[in-house]
Amino acid sequence: SSSSSSSSSSSSSYSSSSSCSSSKDVLRLWVSLSLLLLPLCCAAVPATWTRLGVPDEAQAVLIAGQGAHLDWDWLNLFPTNVDNNPPEVNAYWNYNASLSPQWTDRIFPAATKLLKTSPPTKYGYMVCEMGFLQRFSRDQPATWAAMKKYNPRYFSIVGGGITSPDNLLPHGEALFHNYLTGLLFLQAEGVEWSKTVWLPDDFGHDSQLPVTLVALGANAVSFARIPGACNQGGNFVPTGARSAYEVLLDETNGGLSFEWGAADSSSIFTYFMPTHYSCGDSFNHVPTHIPNSPTSAAQCQSPKTCNDNSCQLQAFIDVRAPLSVAPVYFVPFGDDFGMPVLGLLESLEVWNTEHYPKTGVYAVASQFDVFVGLMADHLQGHPHLLPHRSFHGSTPKTSFKPTPYWTGFYSSRPQLKYNHYTGTRLLLGVETLDLLLESLTLPALEPGQLEAVWSDLAPSTHHDYITGTAVDYVVENEQYPLGEKVLAGAAKLQATLLSSLEMATDGFVFNQNGFALPQTLVQVAPSSPLFHHPLAQRNPDGALVFLADVPAFGYSVVTKKSLVAAPLAPVKLQTSPSKLVLSNQYLSATASSAANWSLTSLVDLATKQSVLSQGNLVEFRHDQGNIYRYGFEEGCGFDPYTVKVLTYAPIVVEQGDLRAKVQMQLEVSDPSGSFSTRNYTLTYSLSATEAFLRMSLEGVALPSSSVLTSFSFAESISHYTHGTPTHWDRKEPFAFGRQSDFLVTMEATHDFLIPESAGGDLLAAIYHPASPSWGVIDQSLYGVLLRDSPGGAGCPGYGADGTDQASHLINYAIRVPSGLTSPSTGMPQREARAYHTPLLVATGHAGPSTHYSLAKVTGNDMVFLTAAKRGSFDPTQAVFRIYNPTNKNVSVSITFPKSLLNATTRVSLATALERPLKTLTSVHEHTLTISLANAVTTVMLENSK
Repeated sequence: SSSSSSSSSSSSSYSSSSSCSSSKDVLRLWVSLSLLLLPLCCAAVPATWTRLGVPDEAQAVLIAGQGAHLDWDWLNLFPTNVDNNPPEVNAYWNYNASLSPQWTDRIFPAATKLLKTSPPTKYGYMVCEMGFLQRFSRDQPATWAAMKKYNPRYFSIVGGGITSPDNLLPHGEALFHNYLTGLLFLQAEGVEWSKTVWLPDDFGHDSQLPVTLVALGANAVSFARIPGACNQGGNFVPTGARSAYEVLLDETNGGLSFEWGAADSSSIFTYFMPTHYSCGDSFNHVPTHIPNSPTSAAQCQSPKTCNDNSCQLQAFIDVRAPLSVAPVYFVPFGDDFGMPVLGLLESLEVWNTEHYPKTGVYAVASQFDVFVGLMADHLQGHPHLLPHRSFHGSTPKTSFKPTPYWTGFYSSRPQLKYNHYTGTRLLLGVETLDLLLESLTLPALEPGQLEAVWSDLAPSTHHDYITGTAVDYVVENEQYPLGEKVLAGAAKLQATLLSSLEMATDGFVFNQNGFALPQTLVQVAPSSPLFHHPLAQRNPDGALVFLADVPAFGYSVVTKKSLVAAPLAPVKLQTSPSKLVLSNQYLSATASSAANWSLTSLVDLATKQSVLSQGNLVEFRHDQGNIYRYGFEEGCGFDPYTVKVLTYAPIVVEQGDLRAKVQMQLEVSDPSGSFSTRNYTLTYSLSATEAFLRMSLEGVALPSSSVLTSFSFAESISHYTHGTPTHWDRKEPFAFGRQSDFLVTMEATHDFLIPESAGGDLLAAIYHPASPSWGVIDQSLYGVLLRDSPGGAGCPGYGADGTDQASHLINYAIRVPSGLTSPSTGMPQREARAYHTPLLVATGHAGPSTHYSLAKVTGNDMVFLTAAKRGSFDPTQAVFRIYNPTNKNVSVSITFPKSLLNATTRVSLATALERPLKTLTSVHEHTLTISLANAVTTVMLENSK
């Protein structure tokens, strides 16, 4: 959320002039031409058109979509946003209960009253965020019962997640569970989801978002924030480039509706809201200055002055009609916690009485999914009229680049990101353990136990939660505690399940990843019976380290005989007060105190080639941006901090054949005395079987600063690939911002980032578990590790400001290029997941077998599984998520245990929301053969009990 989402700010973001001329003649000409262009698709009047009360002879229809944008939290706590209890801390509410903004226990009754009292076909209402509806159903059950009677025809669920999520930062499975948790509530209440996704307030969008949405089973998406839009604030596009906003608002090559495609075959109908998600809330505000053409909207100008609502409706049409591929125009009504607009139906009636006869445009109050249906009706048989766009489209008619919008939030408040990613991975492991026990007929979780913790995690996907863009009061009193609750709840469920999986041997190792892990390092405590095994490494802190082979989604029993032998090339560590060298069979890394313990050398031993000119150089920048944007984005200031760094000799934490770890202290001070001395702990760790060097930095950001690390290569970086929430993408570096020595597009990366040379060589890989903000400048990769950005002295935040003076531990790693392959092979995805999701060790007293796996993929070694769980709607079902990284249609076979797949099992292709799509019949004994067209595929196995 941001202050620009309010109706007053939205209006004032445009410069105004005093013209009230209309374009009725131009509009009538455009409608006539559009009807000539669509003779077949528009010949028959759509049934929905008739149901809405639109006259058969109407040339076009305007849909006024009434809703409200409901932030889970942002300026106040979630309960405050529900019923103002506890009372607001940050003044927000309008104390006239009929005017916006209001809490949701006032908004929903007002909407219900309009649904009940309006004539049939005259009113529609839509809600995105199920967390608020869920509370409303408990707080006011009678009113909720009346409201849901109007679903789906007049009351629509657009979105359907517990919250309206950010789509750049959350873990892909967390996004699925946000919507899955919402759908569980809807099904229990007998309410239908419209299969549309509403993301009005996200600060930019994942280039591969269609992968996620198609996997969900959605058929349309809408949003209001894209690069260059007036709600972005300062937008600095390099000379010769065009922002996504300029592209879509171009009357020749643009358009508000398009089919948005990802790198795989996924694509989805997309509608961009051109003048923000709250533009309709300017109703009843006079005079109002608004755009009245695509050009004025694109230039953030408001040449039209309106003194009545009909004038505003005309302006809405004038902006949208030239950019529409069908005579259907959608205008959103619904600012942050907006009450239903007073007199909306009356204003539409005035338009239809006085202006429809002259314009041919009939206005109705309805919902976004109705608009989507009308568009589908008009385009039926003519899909070529809908432009197909993607991030990599090479022409104005095919391009859509939804980032960079704001990027500072990628690294604001790293603890929120750590809690989210760690909680998600813990819960995914619990899901797999739960299904594993069920398949072995051992005690598993009770229905609802797992869903309760997922329900606590779902709010962290919100676009003011994981992003770190809420005020300090909300972060400290709601978001941090809820994240800790998730971690504790997931750990408790994990312990419960492990106690059920008892082994008749020394112990067992569990792998929650959907791919096998050979020769993988495992660590256990001294209390483990494994402590006395001869092949294990014993550390000074008492921990035991050994190697194990573990199958996908399964376990291996560990005995003295089954322990994997130590590798031929052990880890070597050499230290002195001024230098350290770590090496194994893959790499040799050197760090120097003279370079503040950065890497002065990283050698790929397979090729004997140097990988870096310098690496892991910790840098401090005086970041005068805010929790939304870095200082370099707006020209607020991002200059290097002048600091003095005192280094200390290495401390060996762990040393052995299997793993070595060393720590160094950095003491950072300001010669001018503007801040107190800060201490940072820098750690390097190397394992015998890994081709990457693990690193971490722990400490507190300097005041108003970003703390970065950089890795510099001998040649320029021409492209890079990085993980997204559910897939990956390949991009070129893009100079963004106003800081001459730091022009960069920071990316919201997931799991990995791989730079490439101009010749296509992979230079290295960065792996990370929870620090997504990475970018490329010339020959260097930069990652932002810590950040404190209060905003006040530089550029204030977009509705909220915040600080972060807590200590954080940030982990990351660099991999040498030998053996590294493209993400299309799935190799870096698997290795990065193995890096941040360690094997789990437990002990017990009885058990059924020495090795067990829930699923094994054959036929294509690039494809792997990403989730295994019992069904959320039906616990007798087994649900598996399959990931195909190739961007091609491939066929694979998956073998399951007999208890999951046998002659009586019903196998279905399904959505990530566990809705069956079709029955799969290519089954032989315990193996399913399936063709994978998209990056993400879900299958369900159902056995009658």
